[in-house]
Amino acid sequence: ECPQVINVKLDLKMPLTANVKVTATNNANDTQPVWDDITTAALIGHNHVFRNSAKQQGVQLYGVKIRVLINRNGADGDIKLYAIKCRIDTAVE
Repeated sequence: ECPQVINVKLDLKMPLTANVKVTATNNANDTQPVWDDITTAALIGHNHVFRNSAKQQGVQLYGVKIRVLINRNGADGDIKLYAIKCRIDTAVE
């Protein structure tokens, strides 16, 4: 089944002036995956409903991938990504 909902939580330490962008896809095995910006949902711990609900013809399995981009913006101090916690569901409730 197609993954429809994702909940991502970051265990992240970074300076206040740094920023983070989180994107996710539920059709990672396609030649052109649909990437959703889930930054706000990830930072506040809310579910994100994927925009995509199909996979490319000929692709057998859905795949979920998450990308985290951290931009220092010239800030001093440590940036540490300790963990990415993720929950995926095939139903929207």
